[in-house]
Amino acid sequence: LGRLLASEGHPSLPFCDPTAFVTHAANHAVTLAVVDLMMPGLSGLQVQENLRRHSPATRVIMISATDESEPRLKALAPGACAFLSKPFNERVFLDVVRGALLPADGAHLQHGLFLVLVAARVELQPATQLGR
Repeated sequence: LGRLLASEGHPSLPFCDPTAFVTHAANHAVTLAVVDLMMPGLSGLQVQENLRRHSPATRVIMISATDESEPRLKALAPGACAFLSKPFNERVFLDVVRGALLPADGAHLQHGLFLVLVAARVELQPATQLGR
């Protein structure tokens, strides 16, 4: 995901440890966080709660291997911008990122540091698959 974000001009830092991720986000300005729902230690929902407390301006995109509605609703209700089920299409991911960066008035894109927190490698489907 980091390479894909970089290809669009978005710097990112990868994390696989939720605690280190939360500590970093509490001490640095973060524009967007891509967070895996299921991780050892803290869940993606717990990470999202920490972000709301310590970095409320950070936009969150939740990703998960599940496509069940309950986890999706639990992530979206407290403010996640999007919920993507793995594997997902590269273009769909980048479209979701662009949408997450639009302020409410739709004026200008926000730019800054992106953090990516995933428990395992994320398989992306090329933009030519899934009808995109």
